Amino acid sequence: MKKSLTFVVAALVMISAFTGCEKGDTTGTYSMTANIGGTPVAFDNSLVNVVSKPITGTVSYVIQGLNNQKSYPYIYIYIPTNTTGTYSIGGYGSPVYAIYAVDTLTTKYSNSGSLVFAAGFPLATGAYSFTCTDGTVISSGSFSAKGLN
Repeated sequence: MKKSLTFVVAALVMISAFTGCEKGDTTGTYSMTANIGGTPVAFDNSLVNVVSKPITGTVSYVIQGLNNQKSYPYIYIYIPTNTTGTYSIGGYGSPVYAIYAVDTLTTKYSNSGSLVFAAGFPLATGAYSFTCTDGTVISSGSFSAKGLN
């Protein structure tokens, strides 16, 4: 019974994390900005989700830079803790890593960078920069992200 309940809870967390964004109070100061390849980009919505990884049993926080009116581009930053501090951004699978999705066919993964996590869940704020494996530079990034969970 305990294993079944754990599986159900994990499944519900995964479903809520991957079925879309809460469209409730998204008109506040929740945003993400960055220079992508030298061009300023502003995402009009920034959220932070708690995602459970059922295989490892660990929890990650996902900071998302999104646009309300379109699906792409977006930035996700994964961090395994809600503790403020300065973190090194590594490659995909590292404890802290980032994804820059350009469109449905082009997803770029971080290679190196830094994240300053100034305030944690439920209202995450901070700054970031990273270089993708293909050399794309994401710089001067900042976020103020609304917690969903």
